[in-house]
Amino acid sequence: DKWMSTSESSVNVEPMNPFDLPKNTFNTRQAKTYMDKGEKIRVCGTVVSTKISGKGHVYLNLDKAFPNQIFSVSIWESNSINFSYAPHIILKREQVCITGRISSFNGVPSMNITKEEEIEIDPFNMEK
Repeated sequence: DKWMSTSESSVNVEPMNPFDLPKNTFNTRQAKTYMDKGEKIRVCGTVVSTKISGKGHVYLNLDKAFPNQIFSVSIWESNSINFSYAPHIILKREQVCITGRISSFNGVPSMNITKEEEIEIDPFNMEK
């Protein structure tokens, strides 16, 4: 049940420059300051590693791969019906903005996503 990644250095990217982001949008490093505050914010980054658990839960890491992740996203199996695609496949290597509340999972800022609308793929039209 391994995280899908080759060598870690080849997948990690720098968090987006906060000055390049729209108002009220934050990068994965800035997200930590909103941990457990209970407010919904928009966090943008690149999905560098994904995993689907044996129970069908999907985990995404933005900008830095496991075990050095700086921002994680969880989609519980019960919410997978709210997606028209397989997030662990479609979102890999995509730039995304995710809107939700940030909690701490072992000290790492994490967001639980319940529906497809909470994830914007390629929000700045930076398609390769």
